[in-house]
Amino acid sequence: MDRPLLIDGLQYANWSKTIFREMHEAGMAAVHVTICYHEMFRETVANIERWNRWFERYPDLICPGRTAEDVRRAHAEGRTAIVFGFQNPSPIEDDIGLVEICHQLGARFMQLTYNNQSLLATGCYEAEDAGLTRMGREVVGEMNRVGLVVDMSHSGTRSTLEAIEASKRPIAVTHANPAWWHPAPEYKLLKCVQLHQRQLQHGTVLLPLPEDDRHWVHAHVRAHGHVLLPRMPLNLYRQKYECRFAQNTLQIMPVLNRIMPLEW
Repeated sequence: MDRPLLIDGLQYANWSKTIFREMHEAGMAAVHVTICYHEMFRETVANIERWNRWFERYPDLICPGRTAEDVRRAHAEGRTAIVFGFQNPSPIEDDIGLVEICHQLGARFMQLTYNNQSLLATGCYEAEDAGLTRMGREVVGEMNRVGLVVDMSHSGTRSTLEAIEASKRPIAVTHANPAWWHPAPEYKLLKCVQLHQRQLQHGTVLLPLPEDDRHWVHAHVRAHGHVLLPRMPLNLYRQKYECRFAQNTLQIMPVLNRIMPLEW
């Protein structure tokens, strides 16, 4: 592969053709896009409608990303696959049946919490972490069934550990770092990272790399042909992986294959 396969692990912005072109110029193969923070189901559908119009208007720049093959195809065609994700379970409201509907509408990631207590789990800013709720365990099972990735960003440590144990498929922590790197409620304890590595069973490691270590990213791209970027200001897209912080996975496409196989 001539160009490195670059994937932004999470992004939000005031989306426009200018930003889509920046992603194109940076060679982004895929971007995990937040289409829900606190919206309920109907409001989330409105956001999806807006993205459908953008897909129609800018087909030379962006396309839907629902499978690993979509990402590969976008990379080969010089476009950016847009992967929908929720930073809150609010779109499913209190109806587990909406999990499948959201997946059918194109969602591929859903957080069980966003900082606060939800119907499913405890957020990282709550004083007491009660772990997964009964509904949370049922929803994790349904997400596994339909192919909606369990994202434990912004969740409490106990909730994250219980989600790892409850999920039969690999979970994701799309935007966080180990707490030993930089203490913050959003960041996970090393134990979570270790358990997550064992669950994935192919050595995936997410680490922040300071600017001084970006030569490591260059070496990694030369050796492996792909790198996973973190959420970052969009004006850094033109710099590709020449950004202050970068994250990498040693085997990103196997991760996507297991999370979003073609049959899902």
